[in-house]
Amino acid sequence: MEDINKIVTGSLFSLSAQELIECDISHNKGCEGGFMDYAYQFVIDNHGINTEDEYPYLERQMDCDKDFVTMKRRYVTIDGYTDVPANNETLLLQAVAVQPVSAGICASDRDFQFYHWVDLQTVVFNA
Repeated sequence: MEDINKIVTGSLFSLSAQELIECDISHNKGCEGGFMDYAYQFVIDNHGINTEDEYPYLERQMDCDKDFVTMKRRYVTIDGYTDVPANNETLLLQAVAVQPVSAGICASDRDFQFYHWVDLQTVVFNA
């Protein structure tokens, strides 16, 4: 969201992860994890999100400061998001051509959980 805001407005703000951790709890689980789509929908439903300076990261989950969140100016808003189907390079290229793209990784697969260190300099990516 920071990147698309920079592209559209020319201003770069670090956005509040803490606000998402504490306040986006209808579907996400704070420090225990969550999904990008739910975070984006939270920002849409709440007409934006505060900056890191306004609602700083605390390295722990506390209760959402709803009074603070509703009284403060929202620095960045979004009006939508689109999911690109997995393994569809054509749609991914179309999406990244017009705006920043977020990527999610499913870390529940055994292969992912029990991976071993790979020297990334030896890995060749096909792009």
